[in-house]
Amino acid sequence: PEITDSIASLTELVGGLRAFDRPMGPNEALQVIDGAEALRRLSESLSTLALAVYERVGTPKDSGAKSTKALIQERLNLSGREANRRAKLAENLGGRVALDGQPLEPEHPLVAEQLHLGTLPAEHLTVIEDCLKALPTWVDHETKSRVETDLVKYAKSVTVSELRDIFRRMLALIDPDGAEPLDPSDRSAYFITARPKRNGDWRLEGVLDPVAGSELHGLLTSRIQSAKGTTSTTAEPTG
Repeated sequence: PEITDSIASLTELVGGLRAFDRPMGPNEALQVIDGAEALRRLSESLSTLALAVYERVGTPKDSGAKSTKALIQERLNLSGREANRRAKLAENLGGRVALDGQPLEPEHPLVAEQLHLGTLPAEHLTVIEDCLKALPTWVDHETKSRVETDLVKYAKSVTVSELRDIFRRMLALIDPDGAEPLDPSDRSAYFITARPKRNGDWRLEGVLDPVAGSELHGLLTSRIQSAKGTTSTTAEPTG
């Protein structure tokens, strides 16, 4: 009922604005924009919590789906990436339970609190979750908590891209040496994929050993610099 009443009220407001029946000055318009953003964040929180409840009291198979991701992807016509993001939020922040049904504290309680309060966009919360999972396994609980606190603090005033950059700087201080290189003799760890895009560009992904990586980096760097030089020469005025 709460959702139905809210939808009816907002629908009426939308209709009034479309028909110019609702007088509104610039300051009021900005207030509506701020309020709509707050509603969007609370809506994400409500959806995440409802999905977590569904996982506790039902199963995707009950609704004819193979997984939670598949369930919301098909039901809401979402992309696979967006469905996966929402399913992960519900799993990590929506409210965990033990095997005996008792509630468990979220793995990242401060991040979960921001979701439930609607103080941060879901995009920022997803990035924070990804960053925390990228911490080395040997990092102690105190350090993890400090990183979580700092990321939440910075997230309130920076973009998603800036937040990732901040975490990279944190990680450089926590683990200046980085991960140990893979054993060159274990070739199963290395791979590369190259996929053509519709516009003719290519997308590369993979992991290379130090020698192959160095050679490919040198080749691509030389190619890009050469292309830039050609473009600059072509663009020069002829007088």
